[in-house]
Amino acid sequence: MKNEKLKSTIVARMNNIDLVVIEDGEKYVAIEPICKLLGIAPQEELESMKKDLALNAEIRLVSYTDQVGKLVEMEVISYKYVLGWLYGLNVDAQFKDTQLECYSAFWNHITEYTAFLKEKEKLISEKLAVVELKELDFQNAKDMLLEAKADLSMARNLTFYKHLEG
Repeated sequence: MKNEKLKSTIVARMNNIDLVVIEDGEKYVAIEPICKLLGIAPQEELESMKKDLALNAEIRLVSYTDQVGKLVEMEVISYKYVLGWLYGLNVDAQFKDTQLECYSAFWNHITEYTAFLKEKEKLISEKLAVVELKELDFQNAKDMLLEAKADLSMARNLTFYKHLEG
């Protein structure tokens, strides 16, 4: 996945290190910044991940343009596995709070999107109800118009003799 047009989003910034999500239709998380933040040697962690049957299949090498326009190449893990990977990291006690902050940052990022989708679904439902009412009003108006046109046609076809009979 080498592409300078990939979208990157900074999920959080901790200790001057950006936690980055990269998108190309799928979402991925940069591994190295998290390792550095947690005091883990990135290359050693990457080797460990590659030995893990589940994680190995989810690691990619990507090239993307970062927020300042610099071309960056790094290993990433599928977004859907980042919380499990983070949770399973064995970090020194001094980095435990930072590990939990990372976990929370990604959890918040995930749940913000979920909240957005729920809000969007609610808005669509409300607008659909308005459209359905307007369609009903429109149908009623069409029926009333047809009735008025029929009355007009009857008035136009009225003759003096029909009026006398009437």
